[in-house]
Amino acid sequence: KRSSSHNSSDSLDETVTTVSPYNSSDTMTCENSSMIQLPHSTISSKTRGTYYYTQNKTTSTVYEVLKGERKEFEHEWNAYIIKTSGVMDMNLINKNARELIFHLHGHSFWVLGSGKGNETLLPLNRNETIPIKRDTVGVPALGWTLIRFKINNPGVWTFECPIVWHSNTGMMGQFIELPQKFRTLTPSDQWCSLCEGYDQLSQCKNAK
Repeated sequence: KRSSSHNSSDSLDETVTTVSPYNSSDTMTCENSSMIQLPHSTISSKTRGTYYYTQNKTTSTVYEVLKGERKEFEHEWNAYIIKTSGVMDMNLINKNARELIFHLHGHSFWVLGSGKGNETLLPLNRNETIPIKRDTVGVPALGWTLIRFKINNPGVWTFECPIVWHSNTGMMGQFIELPQKFRTLTPSDQWCSLCEGYDQLSQCKNAK
């Protein structure tokens, strides 16, 4: 039974800087750390709030990486290639007047800090003692959130807004993690079945 003195707003006011993990046995590391800044802004000029985009149905990032022929990807792919192990610090910068939310596939990450203002210069105010660990995080309106994850899971991992129509209109990036090691893995039949939507099942199997 809920106490009459309970105030539901108490739980809503907690921020990533005022909570700590229940289980802190997973040791955080900063060895071989690197940093990227990811500013986000919405450009609606002359579009009247309408966004136009096309979906690439001719190939997939996974298959392009397995082929090993690309050293880089076009800007439109929003692909970041991470070649060495270590940790990645990622500063998410929100230039919009509304809070954003992002989810990282393939990893859980530590939330090192969050606040108002467009923090584009280091050092940021970090909590590296007992930060919380998540796979989804909010970025305050006109603010920033700093996260850190270990580079230890070879593959192509999506970083996106979990709201589908947001990710479809561009709030999505890709981390191509340890591509050399990724190419040594053998795709499973379940993995290859994902290629059917791109009409590339046979090509995927040939990459084994």
